[in-house]
Amino acid sequence: MPFVDLGLKARTAGSEYGEQTLRVAELLERMSANAGREARPAVVWFFDPADDVAATGFDANVRRNEQVALALSAFRCYRVNVETIDSEAVRAEYARVLPAVHFFGPDNALLGRMEGKKAYSLAGFSGALESAWARSFTTPMKGYTRDMARVLDSLDKVDGRKQILARERARLAAKPDPRRERELAADEAKLKLEEEKVLAEEKRVRSEVALRPEYLKADETARAR
Repeated sequence: MPFVDLGLKARTAGSEYGEQTLRVAELLERMSANAGREARPAVVWFFDPADDVAATGFDANVRRNEQVALALSAFRCYRVNVETIDSEAVRAEYARVLPAVHFFGPDNALLGRMEGKKAYSLAGFSGALESAWARSFTTPMKGYTRDMARVLDSLDKVDGRKQILARERARLAAKPDPRRERELAADEAKLKLEEEKVLAEEKRVRSEVALRPEYLKADETARAR
């Protein structure tokens, strides 16, 4: 669940100065329209790189908790280096206290925010994330994270088996054995089918995360543009 670097500058129509610093909601709206994808809620993390603890503490907290990390896979996740914000008004709106984490709904409206020490609290962030999830999706968050954990566990097992077969393939290259070659080819074919099955299950789990009804019409309109 990587947080993608987000710059708040974008070219605006009719601007004499090229790019301007935009509000986050406006930038998310533009990005959603350009991507043409289904609407999803977003988490935007504002940090000061000069503060080593602030720059790494939030990310470490998120990665430490499997349920939180898996839940965030259903969100758009961005991080903003406040040193790149040259608009005092925008900085005051989003980064008056650092670090700061903002939650946006599928319609890019602000759902909530966490600032300062609260942003370090895994329990506090987990609660805010559950609230943002419940206000965005009808699918239960715990059900999604449970199913995704099962899928990822299956993928880990497939990857482990791939490594074993790759080593066996290397040994056969050094010392050919026609009988073992046939057995290995059968094992590889079987594993490929198993991997395809797991990937199909992952796609199903992700696709069944449903937006709340109030967001559906807006989402359909945005994708039709």
